[in-house]
Amino acid sequence: DSTGARVGCGVLGKGKTGQCIGPAKGKKLQACITAYPGTISTVSGKVVVRFDEDTDDLTYEYKFRDLEASVVAGTHIHSGTACDDATLVGGHYWDKGPNGTIPDPWTAEYGAVYSTNAGGNGKGSFTINSGYGFEENDLHAVVLHDSTGARVGCGVLGKGKTGQCIGPAKGKKLQACITAYPGTISTVSGKVVVRFDEDTDDLTYEYKFRDLEASVVAGTHIHSGTACDDATLVGGHYWDKGPNGTIPDPWTAEYGAVYSTNAGGNGKGSFTINSGYGFEENDLHAVVLHDSTGARV
Repeated sequence: DSTGARVGCGVLGKGKTGQCIGPAKGKKLQACITAYPGTISTVSGKVVVRFDEDTDDLTYEYKFRDLEASVVAGTHIHSGTACDDATLVGGHYWDKGPNGTIPDPWTAEYGAVYSTNAGGNGKGSFTINSGYGFEENDLHAVVLHDSTGARVGCGVLGKGKTGQCIGPAKGKKLQACITAYPGTISTVSGKVVVRFDEDTDDLTYEYKFRDLEASVVAGTHIHSGTACDDATLVGGHYWDKGPNGTIPDPWTAEYGAVYSTNAGGNGKGSFTINSGYGFEENDLHAVVLHDSTGARV
């Protein structure tokens, strides 16, 4: 959790974890992303926007390819409802309130950005509240900007499926169901999917957790141990320290190895790091969640 305490644990494996936790609450809209009208952008990808039915918070999940390498840039829902004419895409879409004073949430300040790796590909998510819910966002345009702010990608949100937007993801994945850390009374449940880039061994750590502390940012990591039924066998952070033991630990907040929860104690997101170990080396290793004190839960 946010103190670094361990609050959850699971063992990675090659099986499926679809039944770790129940289906996500709320509805979703999806869009296939292609070049912005009038550009020669090569981007492809998809966006899935999930809505919390109680709060109208939206979680914006993205998967993009063939963008600039190693950048952080903006991606937003826009007021327009078309992507075949640049004059119809419009600007950022949010409820400004009765007095027009509510600030634009579609900014880097509020986390409305995507990031790419050295290959120009990106996958991740963020959560904001635009003041508009599922029905209001249906059929609106989604826009990707490059690092200069220029628009390079566009898609229109809808209720259909986007499974064929882009080809199957490159690389392999490991998955773990998350339950209470051994010896604790934690109520956490969830799943972790770790995807590996076969060219670089970068790993993308995707998480979906429930029943944790509310509104915290805390650590979650792959550990050196290979069991979750005995706390003495879980071990510490698992990474290749190099021949001289000088490579720093990537499983830290500095490198983004954290999860975040909402006011209900639930969290969903992802981050990408390179631990020096790939698919085979990480297979059967333990995954650990910490609470805000640093305790393992």
